[in-house]
Amino acid sequence: MRFDPPYESMERFTSPARPARSLFIVAAVLALVWIGFWGPPWLLLGLGVNRDWLAAFAMGATPAMLFLSLSSFALPIAALAYGLRRFHKRGLASLLGRHPDAPDPFLKTLRNTGLLLVVLTLSGGLVTEFILEIRPLPVWLLILPFALLATLIQVSAEELLFRGYLQQQLGALSARPIVWMVVPSILFALPHALNTVTAADALFYVGWTFFFGIAAADLTARSGTLGPALAMHLSNNLIQFVLFGYKDGPMSGFALILYEWDGAPLTWMQPDYPLASAIFLVISFLTLFLLWLSARLAIRR
Repeated sequence: MRFDPPYESMERFTSPARPARSLFIVAAVLALVWIGFWGPPWLLLGLGVNRDWLAAFAMGATPAMLFLSLSSFALPIAALAYGLRRFHKRGLASLLGRHPDAPDPFLKTLRNTGLLLVVLTLSGGLVTEFILEIRPLPVWLLILPFALLATLIQVSAEELLFRGYLQQQLGALSARPIVWMVVPSILFALPHALNTVTAADALFYVGWTFFFGIAAADLTARSGTLGPALAMHLSNNLIQFVLFGYKDGPMSGFALILYEWDGAPLTWMQPDYPLASAIFLVISFLTLFLLWLSARLAIRR
């Protein structure tokens, strides 16, 4: 099977998945991983954990709870490892791809995307009016290594599944990008609608996440390794977790700067302020484009 430029490296990346297996086997592995993604709350309930603790676990408003919440993504990684060994007779490392300069693509992409996001975030300025608390710097610095570890676990679970397993397996079946790039990106994006409370937010979040998946798949196909996509994903999520959050708000446990939160659902799209929503959309997708471009510069492909 031959892949057209600029995706020649997909031939090397998909080699562990050949000969291609049945889609029923791929579906079985997906089901295992899905249980790993959604199983922790039910597992904790079965162990007798009370619902208040579960709510705190899901909210992630303290460093300990956010660390536990993100670290629970180790379960889908374990499920994927079992499915790979059971049905494909290969290990997790085979999902990473091979690159003659590894881990160089990962580190260079992490540097480029991380610096870009820090510059973009700080250049936007701080809205100081609603800042409720700034975490003491020594405490925040102590939190950072745990934030890095937990975020790495979370993004690794998603990248190993969508850009690793699915992109390899579907790429072994077809060289057409609509198969190995678009389908995994749709599956990656759709569950993010569960994190929203309005239809407008769901459309935005699913759409943005879909194109993030396309960008990550493109980087993986160009480089023949999961490193650049993993680095871009890590930079994006880590910056979101460690810089800003809402006091006692969702996923704010690692944040340095905490804003006031009235407990109302957090939304991105504001129907009453269409111009502000339009500007937000443009900035969000432009940031994604710059992320992808900075990663492209890192891998020089």
